[in-house]
Amino acid sequence: MKRDQKSAQELQELIQRRINELDGVYRGIVRVTAPRVQPCSPAHDGCNWSTEPYTGPPAYASVVDIIVQTLRKRFDLADRASEDTPQS
Repeated sequence: MKRDQKSAQELQELIQRRINELDGVYRGIVRVTAPRVQPCSPAHDGCNWSTEPYTGPPAYASVVDIIVQTLRKRFDLADRASEDTPQS
């Protein structure tokens, strides 16, 4: 199955939206920022992106990792050349 493609910015925004849905974050108790998306060589699962290491509140590290791993199964990082090509 081919994954949908998104830009690094779109992926990071999607990660942040999922993080913002978490209870403590939603209520404004803590601030959790999505780790930056970066391209990488395709992994064993074929995904071509990863994130910088998470540096936020330790209590959220595992759930942020689950969010990232779930999205890595669904999306690939769009090829930069195709991002620069105007869409018709």
